[in-house]
Amino acid sequence: MLEKVFIPIPKNGSGTIKYLICRNRLNIHFEARRNRHPRYDQLPPAKKYFTICRNPYDRCVSLYSFLRRRVKRIPPTFDQFVFQLSNTRNLSEIDVIILPQSHWVKRNRNIRLYHFEDIFFNDDHWNKFCVEEFGKILRRRHKNKSNHDDWKTLYNEELYKLVGRLYTMDFRLFGYKRI
Repeated sequence: MLEKVFIPIPKNGSGTIKYLICRNRLNIHFEARRNRHPRYDQLPPAKKYFTICRNPYDRCVSLYSFLRRRVKRIPPTFDQFVFQLSNTRNLSEIDVIILPQSHWVKRNRNIRLYHFEDIFFNDDHWNKFCVEEFGKILRRRHKNKSNHDDWKTLYNEELYKLVGRLYTMDFRLFGYKRI
């Protein structure tokens, strides 16, 4: 049985965490194949698991920004992207990383859950996270950072509702408030 496993969820800082684990040669398991994000129930048995969740509104903007750089068929505006998502029966048809965070991990007392906005934008929370999971404080180096405006500036009432519906389970499981 493994000691500790990191559960990567796309666009939740997993590239940064995997980079730190490798760079510092930490004894923490994660799925090593590129662009592979296994669900919790597909992971090897471990004593401890941890992951990072992200506000679904913020994550949706990050997904859009990331996919616009990577995939040609993504609509040119965020509103069009959200409308496309809301009219798609199977989100993985567009790209598997668009699936809700709850696809990869269910709220479970065996999984230590950290909020992206806490650990990546608050030094005290980052330091506490590092000590809890890595045993020491590591320098934060954000990998694959999306380059976009504050997510709140891209939403209107209709987009909040559509994204709220798309990621209903994420709001419930991870304690985020719907707007």
